[in-house]
Amino acid sequence: MVHVAGGDTTALPGAWAVLHQVGLQEGAPVDSVRTDRSGRYAVGAPSRDTAVSYLVSAQYHGIAYFTEAFAGRAQPPDTFATLVVYDTSSTSPPITLFERHVIVRFGDSDGSRRVVELLVLHNAGDRTRIPPDTGRPVWRLTLPQEALLVGYLVPASVGTLEFPVDQDVGRLHVLLEDSAAVVEAPLEPRGWENLEGAPFRRFTADGVTAGGEVVVRFGRGTGVPESLVLWIVVPVAALALGVGLWRWWRDMGIDTGTARADEPERLAAEIATLDARAAGRQDEEYRVRRAELKARLTEALARREGQG
Repeated sequence: MVHVAGGDTTALPGAWAVLHQVGLQEGAPVDSVRTDRSGRYAVGAPSRDTAVSYLVSAQYHGIAYFTEAFAGRAQPPDTFATLVVYDTSSTSPPITLFERHVIVRFGDSDGSRRVVELLVLHNAGDRTRIPPDTGRPVWRLTLPQEALLVGYLVPASVGTLEFPVDQDVGRLHVLLEDSAAVVEAPLEPRGWENLEGAPFRRFTADGVTAGGEVVVRFGRGTGVPESLVLWIVVPVAALALGVGLWRWWRDMGIDTGTARADEPERLAAEIATLDARAAGRQDEEYRVRRAELKARLTEALARREGQG
């Protein structure tokens, strides 16, 4: 176990390392031990279960940190057990919007449109950001006036939907089910995606700077029955919505039509499903599984950023 500060790492002695096993239905701690003076520790499960995953957690300054997970059927990689913890800060580094995905469904029978946003945040520093108080969040975003949370219903009377761009976005996607709708610059058309049997046009822009807005202008198409309602990574999402989003991303490939096991969007959707299942209850199983998925999402985003 190591502590990162100022770009350097030092051993962290005397900290509790807890081994967890996590399955599809449940998870639980199975062993724990304090690190020695060199930050080393050794934990083990009573028996290896090939149907679960394993990971190690630690608490540091009130924040839980987790290692990568590995499947019980495989040997852990050499770097599996290296657990990294950080100091906290209420002032820096800034949290940035790494990716923003906007999915606009076709009009319902009454003409209203469901819109879903998936937001991916990025911390590029070596400190864990925490809010200074309950009135000042670590990060915020400006939403359209019609928005409720980050999944919202646009009234049939709205012919033009404006998305404020109040901060830089590393990558911005807009997907439209309505073939008569158009997206104004700076986004460019990037082909079609098939989502749950329905075709969506995809518009994309990289490196979008703050200021201005993205404008979607709707045509006069008639509504169609809803096939699937999607949601985002927020604890208040209903279970059915979270499961629908997971299936949506599972079946969707970004460019090739086949999602990779660690595609960032699929991992984020799994977190959405997990949050929906939790329905506000944040027990140990929930925290462990969420941390595992979050760690994989961080790695997947880092790989994508490196490839870009």
